[in-house]
Amino acid sequence: MDRYDIIQSIKSAVDDLEVTIRDEVRKIQTTDTLINPTDEVEFPIFSITSGPETGDVGLWGASMANTFKLDMFGFSDGGPYYEPNETAQDRRTRLMLAGEAIVKAVKEKLMSKAFLAETLCFFSIISMGPIIVEHAELEDPLVYISFPLTIQYWQVQTY
Repeated sequence: MDRYDIIQSIKSAVDDLEVTIRDEVRKIQTTDTLINPTDEVEFPIFSITSGPETGDVGLWGASMANTFKLDMFGFSDGGPYYEPNETAQDRRTRLMLAGEAIVKAVKEKLMSKAFLAETLCFFSIISMGPIIVEHAELEDPLVYISFPLTIQYWQVQTY
């Protein structure tokens, strides 16, 4: 298994994951490219891209354990409509709740027994975080979610 296969496994696990935002069930959309949230029409959306990799090399040149960071970040809104008497703080609170609901859904999926059983022979998520959920000051009221993963996999190569 290589980095591309691992990224696609994580992407397929998160893609179409259902989350409830303001009493509305939505599906998380994923992409393996960088996103501009103001161009997107469906939220929540995550960009899943690979980060730096570290390889441990043995005495005879065999690459044993490889560790790399997977950058998952994205945006969500707080719902399709606003109450007429709603304040900016109400919208921020709702955005933060939407972000936390997404984090909970992703964590539950990536820590589920079914997902672990499917991937444990090929790779392992050894760290989640630091997870960030914050209000993003953009054209539209959005919540920014950063959910980095550290992944370890074995790749035996002899040179």
